[in-house]
Amino acid sequence: MKQVAAVQLVGNAAALWLGYYWLSVGEARAGLLVWSFAVALVTAVFFLWLHGAGLIHGRSPHASPFAAALRHLPALLVAAMLLLLLYILLGRLEQLCNDPSFKFASWMTLKLRKPIKPATILRCVSVFFWFLRWIVIPILLMPWLRNIAINSFAGFKPAHAPRTWLDRLLTPVLLLCALWLPLRILAWRPIMSNFALEMTSFIIRALIAYLLFAGGLLFLEGLPTLLARKHAVAA
Repeated sequence: MKQVAAVQLVGNAAALWLGYYWLSVGEARAGLLVWSFAVALVTAVFFLWLHGAGLIHGRSPHASPFAAALRHLPALLVAAMLLLLLYILLGRLEQLCNDPSFKFASWMTLKLRKPIKPATILRCVSVFFWFLRWIVIPILLMPWLRNIAINSFAGFKPAHAPRTWLDRLLTPVLLLCALWLPLRILAWRPIMSNFALEMTSFIIRALIAYLLFAGGLLFLEGLPTLLARKHAVAA
């Protein structure tokens, strides 16, 4: 676990740096476009290898996680593309719900004889899709991703690994700590009196966000082993 944690702590920083560099690559010429695609692909493959090893170690602590993740990279890449497509479609579906939400607010106002603001309906729709993104889908698909990391393309079959209520509870909590909360911390901009204080605030917030990101993913990937040890101690 210490080795995996150390590699991920450095590797996540390298992956984020590659992502930041990719954002700065221009696309004015065909050569730059090819280079941009190459950097994006290398970043994605490196990130999947890094966290594929974490998923493997979380299920098989005595295996060689980084070597196994390297062998299973094609399956992990396909799974990541499918997951990305699912979230893109979910975002598109949420956008398509905007117009029906206004019509539904008008219909509710007519039926109830009480003003129902379209913003209220839109907020309810937003909460519903947020719940799908961060709670329902992670709970349903996390065992599937672990199965793919362990069994490569054979892992696309439904997983039958036993799950507990604690696993289902901690999966979205850790994912929120790793992805949702760091973004909120970085987006928060406290009012400061000068540039030096603003820069200090940003550095502290960036460090906290990074530690949450790296630590949250590490604990999420190692959750099966951690829970198994907890049950063994309890027994």
